[in-house]
Amino acid sequence: MNTMITGALFKEMIQLMQSFPIDESRIHLRLMQADTVFDDGKLRLTPIPTRHLEDLNRPSYAYLLRADGKTALFTGDLSGHLAKGDFPAPAQDMELDALICEMAHFSPEEVLPYLRARRAKRIYFTHVYPLDKLSVIEQLTGILNIPVRAVAEALD
Repeated sequence: MNTMITGALFKEMIQLMQSFPIDESRIHLRLMQADTVFDDGKLRLTPIPTRHLEDLNRPSYAYLLRADGKTALFTGDLSGHLAKGDFPAPAQDMELDALICEMAHFSPEEVLPYLRARRAKRIYFTHVYPLDKLSVIEQLTGILNIPVRAVAEALD
């Protein structure tokens, strides 16, 4: 069964959601493209293409967020091809207040060179899998000399 959401299916989903009462002054849905930038004067959101779904010929994005003089980069899912340039360039090219990086598709050792080249004041890891990576992530604060944390949901 193909579970990929196509542009047409996404548009149908938006139309269906729009049939429900939605406060359109607060919620706007649209298919993201690499050249799309959201900027309401308070928050600026810039998508950066990644290679996570390259093998499926589908787009995927990291997001650069700027608000109140702060800058954060959320990598979203990256491919296992970090050596082929999938780590978003802004992580090296600009100072970031926070780098939020997924940790499911590569090892901490594979991402370490990119983190060393970073200009981030703190790093948060999400989507950590397998969980044995947590012990290595805990050691990164001492290696990188900046706060490094894994963000996880509580499991009850």
